[in-house]
Amino acid sequence: MKKKQIYIAIGIIIILIAVAVFAATPAGQFILRPPKAITGEAKGCENVVCQQISRTCPDGFVAYCTPQCYINYVNGTPAPTCGTCTPDCSGHMNFCTDSDGGRVYDVRGSVSGIHQNGTSFNYTDGCSTSINLVEYYCSGALPLNENKNCQTLGYAGCTNGACYGTNQTNQTNNPPFITSLSHSPNGTITNTTLVTIYTAATDDIDLATISIFVDAILKKTCSFTGGSDTSGTCSYNSTYARGEHSYYSRAVDSQDQLTQSAMKTFNVTAG
Repeated sequence: MKKKQIYIAIGIIIILIAVAVFAATPAGQFILRPPKAITGEAKGCENVVCQQISRTCPDGFVAYCTPQCYINYVNGTPAPTCGTCTPDCSGHMNFCTDSDGGRVYDVRGSVSGIHQNGTSFNYTDGCSTSINLVEYYCSGALPLNENKNCQTLGYAGCTNGACYGTNQTNQTNNPPFITSLSHSPNGTITNTTLVTIYTAATDDIDLATISIFVDAILKKTCSFTGGSDTSGTCSYNSTYARGEHSYYSRAVDSQDQLTQSAMKTFNVTAG
């Protein structure tokens, strides 16, 4: 009788354990352990290829990562599943771009990007004075700037964030060139004949004056005040006494460089 009671007690305990386990599992399932995810090279993942995940970093670099496969239980059935991952943008968070392509002094540009700490920036070229330029450019991912004298660079000055024009003082400045010198008429000249002396000259930057000399005496000076006169003419009219007369011309540029022509002559006969 005592043994029978022991067997009955053991049977009741087994039934209670079974009921407790059944109540703790999803409906329709009867397992003696909870579901468990198996990661890594788990059975069932051998033929699974998880698709790469891409991410465009702030500097334009595209980073990739490949998720891992793991075994997940769905209603008690093992199912290979691809997880997730985050592509690593370390070292690609900051960048700098320059709209004018670098240190281009006659184009107004701007640099923009993101600092290493994640803050954005945008700087535009500007003029600190009428001849000084503040030029922004990128050095790798860093925005830098430099101050430049536009005239030293060969420009006229600075306006609207860029150097402009041509600095004449930095050009190769050649002396003027006398292109022609003549008198008219070319036939017989008497003391009543009006003689015209004509001369022309050019300069690579700016012609200042052309002068005509007769018998070594300055007779006329023609001035050019345009600031960039590269050519000019000058003429002088007069009558002369009987005899031979000599003449020549002289051209001077804005840098006081002088060129003198060869001497020419004409003869005046009695009227």
